[in-house]
Amino acid sequence: MESVSTHGRVRMDLHYHGPISFNPKMLKWQGYANIDRNPLALMADTAFERDIGVLAIVSEGKKIPIGSLDDRLGYMNSEFGRTLPREYSRDKLGNNVFVVERRADGKKLYLVNGQTVLVYDKDSDGKSKRFDHLVFGSNQVPNLWSFGDTINYCHDHGLPNFLEHPGATGHFGLGFERAEKLLEKHGKKITGVEGHNAQLRVPELLAFIPQIRAYSKAVTAAAETFAAQRGVPYIRTSDGHRIESAGLSYVEAPEPELRTGSDEELIGSVRHIIESQKYSIGPPRFEPILSWINWVAKFKLGEMMGVYDKWYQQDVTPENMVEAQKKLKEYKKIRNK
Repeated sequence: MESVSTHGRVRMDLHYHGPISFNPKMLKWQGYANIDRNPLALMADTAFERDIGVLAIVSEGKKIPIGSLDDRLGYMNSEFGRTLPREYSRDKLGNNVFVVERRADGKKLYLVNGQTVLVYDKDSDGKSKRFDHLVFGSNQVPNLWSFGDTINYCHDHGLPNFLEHPGATGHFGLGFERAEKLLEKHGKKITGVEGHNAQLRVPELLAFIPQIRAYSKAVTAAAETFAAQRGVPYIRTSDGHRIESAGLSYVEAPEPELRTGSDEELIGSVRHIIESQKYSIGPPRFEPILSWINWVAKFKLGEMMGVYDKWYQQDVTPENMVEAQKKLKEYKKIRNK
């Protein structure tokens, strides 16, 4: 395998979004439009500076049409890949992975599809509610299914999947009680737990404020404790919404464990690395507070002004549910053959 690191190990950030949105107005607000750097080159250089070899580009949305703005990896490859400076090359391993190489030093960055799947399951009060579930290796996992059906789908398709920021119940986290039950029921069909998340960085002394409690440092520390006490693999991620946040937090594995012959090989080897716990965790870095306030403010402003469609629980319509259940019925019919 060609080298993706300089020290015999490969660092992987398995939850990273890139800019808030690739909408031209939002790129401008974040300072990524009309700059003298190609955003993909800037992202790659940021990853190279942190010695990141694998970077998940996580999409999230009600629907993620291939090639659309919501298909983050696909859009970035087609829009910015074609204008990548000559100092870089790019290649495609498959539909879910492409690689950028910097010619000057031969460093490679594998960019992989990922998805925050929008799960719709019953809460403790019996009412259906939206939750998040992190997937590595695809951004076409069906939305609006239950946790059980979503986990089975990921398992059937060989997709690493993680309980996403489980303690952040105010931000679609499932909560530790539900996490416990899912781990008991589904076992190793769940690859692991998202532990440290660099965006959950509000100081613990401010966690008493309801509006920001879900983003407290205490939440991310509790997730790691929860996983460690149960012997469940956990990962550290950036969950970055800025190009500069790529690889801010990561896991690290021996480079020979990463197989890069195809996208299926790479995704499967990452799953094996995490399941077998053949990795170490990087330092628990957080997004700098001023940078965090900056991107969150722009994120909220973009929502209010309708710059992009951020799909929340209240946007679920009966038509959405009918479509989701139709897909689920078709999937179960195939699965039970």
